[in-house]
Amino acid sequence: HLNSLLKEEGDENAHIKYEESLKKLCIIYKSILSKKKKEILRMQDLPKKTSEAKKLVFSLSSYLKLYRTTFSKKAHSLYEKTQSTVYFFCEEYLLIITSQAVTDLLKNLPNDPSLKKIRAFNAALITYRRKFYPETIPTDSCNNERPLFRWSILKKYIDMPMFLDIQPREGHSLLVHSIYAVAAAAAMVFATAIAFVWQDWYGALSMQLFISLVIAYIFKDRIKEIFRDHLFSVFRKWLPDREQFIFDSRKNKIGKCKESSRFERWEKLPKDIRTARNKTHFVDILNSFHNENILYYSKDVSLKELPKLSSIEAPGIVDISRLDISGFLRHADEVLNEPQYSEFIEEKPFRGEKVYHVDLVRKTTTKDGVTIKRYRIVLTYAGIRRVDSILSSFSNGTEKILSHI
Repeated sequence: HLNSLLKEEGDENAHIKYEESLKKLCIIYKSILSKKKKEILRMQDLPKKTSEAKKLVFSLSSYLKLYRTTFSKKAHSLYEKTQSTVYFFCEEYLLIITSQAVTDLLKNLPNDPSLKKIRAFNAALITYRRKFYPETIPTDSCNNERPLFRWSILKKYIDMPMFLDIQPREGHSLLVHSIYAVAAAAAMVFATAIAFVWQDWYGALSMQLFISLVIAYIFKDRIKEIFRDHLFSVFRKWLPDREQFIFDSRKNKIGKCKESSRFERWEKLPKDIRTARNKTHFVDILNSFHNENILYYSKDVSLKELPKLSSIEAPGIVDISRLDISGFLRHADEVLNEPQYSEFIEEKPFRGEKVYHVDLVRKTTTKDGVTIKRYRIVLTYAGIRRVDSILSSFSNGTEKILSHI
């Protein structure tokens, strides 16, 4: 497939597809290498562990030779035409992850003479890197800022096909502009009506008309804001706080994302979310003085198709939710003094970290069904102590599976 891309004369984007295919090759290579390395490190049988390590290193050596012999000449030809350096960056990436994997294997294997070929292969990798890619070789004479920074950039460059590009939508939607227009029109109707009525009573040029116009302007401004807030609350479902467009690695638009967040009352939450929250009597005691602050966040992601790395791999997407708790931690107490009673010793206070609980209920709806998961985030003034998984449920419309952890 990679070879055929370079032979496509009429395709102007052939080199772009070629670059993307090479990156996908590196990603798949890394995935298989990482999986195989973990399998070998978990083995308890030392002879079998050593044998499998030798087989893996032999395969790695063959793959790297195949990569160079297959793409080296074509890469130089492509560089002369398009100035594309993807081959060299991919080779550098493959050398680094291979060297790291072989080093990890050697650290967990005995100092046996039979591993001489593995050590020689690892030394050859480092020698090759030092000759052609010296920027990736760390040294003991500095803080290795440049090698680490280069490796960080290199990983992002190779992993680009795995990530979707998100760009925010500029300006307001037609519905938002319509709400502004309706609110302004309602306020203007009021102000104009006041002006017509008072002008009919007191004439066109009078102090009374002047005062009425000032009062009308004051109320017009407030009426516009009241109408706007009311209309926004009515159409909140169709008015996301942020709308973004989603692009693949080739800059093709494949979908959009709408996000909304607001503080909500308990009664306004969906029934399944309230059930998953599982408010017990103990929770009611906790909330007898102050009700829970409920942050309701929703995200609607629409995609035409899900990108995938290869034809044999099922498409998928990972959605990451980030919750900033830094503002909460600034007001958290450090310690809590409470008396501890014992029949053998006198009652005396002890010091302990004050603990806060944040309940997170995550509901995901796809074409396959609905998944609800509940987590308890345990916080102290120092940060997150742990995250407990409380509930996991899945419903595909016909059955519902619940599991409490």
